[in-house]
Amino acid sequence: MTLHLGQRGPGHQSRVAPGAADPGGPENAEAAALFARFETDPGPERRALIDACIGALKAAGVWAKLDAFYMLAAHDAQAARLNWIQDAFNLQPGGAGTLTFTADLGCENGGTAAYLDTGFNDLTGSALWTQDGMAAGGYVNAWAGVGNYFLGVFGAANLRIGASASNINTRIHSAGSFNPAFAASLPGHVVVVRSGAASSRVLRNGAQVGGISTAASIASVDAAVVGLRSGASHCADRLACLHLGGALSNAEGADLYAAILTYLTALGAQ
Repeated sequence: MTLHLGQRGPGHQSRVAPGAADPGGPENAEAAALFARFETDPGPERRALIDACIGALKAAGVWAKLDAFYMLAAHDAQAARLNWIQDAFNLQPGGAGTLTFTADLGCENGGTAAYLDTGFNDLTGSALWTQDGMAAGGYVNAWAGVGNYFLGVFGAANLRIGASASNINTRIHSAGSFNPAFAASLPGHVVVVRSGAASSRVLRNGAQVGGISTAASIASVDAAVVGLRSGASHCADRLACLHLGGALSNAEGADLYAAILTYLTALGAQ
């Protein structure tokens, strides 16, 4: 696997406000802990954006429900791989292809066999992530234009999230797909929530899409939760954000989207 450090895309300009500084340091201890893990200081403006994003997630009650939160639209590739929630489940590149990181925009594999390994084990889960209670999703800011999955498990299909031209395509601990109709769903934020043995929901840009799926949950069959891959299929979308954790209410899903969007808008990466 090769990691290529791309430049900003044509016409892209980071819009981090020069006045958004943090001269007194972050308001949130979680932000300070994250900054200490950066190999390269992102500067006061981006530190302020990160601090504000974390504060918004905490205020909404979402932060406490996340096992992993990755902001791949970062200032460098090392920062893009870090899990904001804890120093665990940091992203690792995998596969035989090439991952391209572009500052301020995110990460993509260009349709190659590369992927992002979260290190999160779907078989064992966590106190938040269980067979019948979980949420997973991400923000795709460049859709490749083909039906594929930006999140899944390495060798199976019972957990996957993506889109085609006419549907949001998902399975969340189920043998059957839940594919609510939604044209041009990507680019955008998609999160899938399982909140019971026969209840799952899809939210797109903070709003529920379609009805509630009654597909029964099934036990996990593969450990490795990965980005830009599902089973043997690879995804050519560009990921700006990825997250895993416990089940969210629709209001919490909307707040999660709002916090992500505010951050990405400041970068011009939405």
